[in-house]
Amino acid sequence: MANSIPFHDSTEHLKKLIDDDAMRSISFRIHVSDYGRLRFLSKKLRIRNSEVFRLLVRIALEHLAPLYDESTTEESRLVLLATLGPQLASYFNYDAAALKAKFRWRSADGQFLVEDEDFELVATCGVSNNLVKRRLEGILGLDIAIEDLHDVLHDYLIEKYLPGHSGRGQ
Repeated sequence: MANSIPFHDSTEHLKKLIDDDAMRSISFRIHVSDYGRLRFLSKKLRIRNSEVFRLLVRIALEHLAPLYDESTTEESRLVLLATLGPQLASYFNYDAAALKAKFRWRSADGQFLVEDEDFELVATCGVSNNLVKRRLEGILGLDIAIEDLHDVLHDYLIEKYLPGHSGRGQ
């Protein structure tokens, strides 16, 4: 079952961190509601809790690959920023400068490919949705419902930096 999900493996630079192929045991704290959901999934799917957890880790790593896989394109990093950027900024308490550093987007001449104000929008989303809503309404000239804010921000970033690309496949 563990091998049924395809996984990018163009991460030679990461292999230096681990010198064997042994399984690793880790310990961490998890919120009781997340643990309850994990147990519910394992019972529903009739598999062990550890198998559900390994699946979730693998899916998360696949989605976050543009941050650690040096072979990914600027396009895939932009789609990640548009799709999960607000959650990453909120969960890890990243400001715009931290997001900019994590996504390492520079053109051949050293210029950042995403404007500072857009990193600011992503970092602020989730912390101050009303501020992001007002700023996007001003930029787009639209009236935005707060429940649509993440989708509108996503679509704004994709259309601005990748015109004609939906970005929803990430």
